Amino acid sequence: MLLIFLAAGSGKRLMPLTRSIPKCLVKLHGKSLLERNLREWLSVSDFEPLIIAGHKSEEIKKLGFKTLLNKEYESTNMVWTLARSLENIKANKSDFIYISYGDVVISSRNITALVKKNEPFNLIIDLQWKKLWQMRMENVLDDAETLRFNEKGIYEIGKRPKNLNDIQGQYTGVIKIKKYLLIDLLEEYLNKINSLKKSKEINNLKNIFFTDFINFYIDKGNYPNPVFINGGWLEIDTLKDLEVISNEFNKNPIFSDLRDK
Repeated sequence: MLLIFLAAGSGKRLMPLTRSIPKCLVKLHGKSLLERNLREWLSVSDFEPLIIAGHKSEEIKKLGFKTLLNKEYESTNMVWTLARSLENIKANKSDFIYISYGDVVISSRNITALVKKNEPFNLIIDLQWKKLWQMRMENVLDDAETLRFNEKGIYEIGKRPKNLNDIQGQYTGVIKIKKYLLIDLLEEYLNKINSLKKSKEINNLKNIFFTDFINFYIDKGNYPNPVFINGGWLEIDTLKDLEVISNEFNKNPIFSDLRDK
C-alpha cells in the first residue's frame, strides 16, 4: 500500500532548527517526527513509503526511502507537492492511497482504524482536538479550522471558525483515498492550472491548502468520510509547539500511544 508523506515545506516557524534539516526531521525526545511516524505506520502493515521532499531534500534521501522532489517548494503548497507523485500513484497496484502530512505523528491504533475503512475518501478527525490545541496556544480559535459533519459525512472543512460550534472535530492531515478518485482529482487540478494564462492565477492555484483540495470534492456534492479518534496524534508547527509537546510528551495521556515502546 502506497503511503505518501508530504514533506517539502521549509518549516520557517521552526527556525533555526530547520536551517539545516527539513521540518519532518526535527527531533522530539531524540527521534525525528518522520521516524516516529514511520514506526507507527510500519507496525500496522507493509506500507510502501514515498516521501515528497523539498527543503533540504538531501537529508531525507539519506534515510533510504523512495523520495521525490518538489523543486518549487519555496513558492508552492501541499497539493502541488502531492501532484509530483501522480505517475507513482498511477503505477501503484493498491486500491487505496494513504497520505500523511510530514509534521504529523499518529498512533498505530488510529492508523488501524483508518485501514479498516473502505469509503472512497476518508479523513482522520480528532474529536478531542481541544486538549492538544489548548496545550499549544492561548486561544484555540487562532489556529483551528471549521469541521462540520452530518450523517452523510463531512460537509465543511478548512474555513475560519466564528466560534467553537463551527468545530465538531479537527482534521489531522491523515487520509485514505481511492486510487482512481485521487488520480481524477489531481488531473482535474493540474488541468485547471494548465488552462490558466495569468501567472498570478497559476501561482494562487499552486498555493492552495490541502483543505481547499478536499473542498473540490465536497463542492461536487460529495461527503468525505470522517474516521473519528480521541487523541493519539500530534503535529509540530512552531518552536512553542515543540517546547510544549516535549514537556508533556511523557506525562500527558493524549500522547500515551505515541511514546517509545
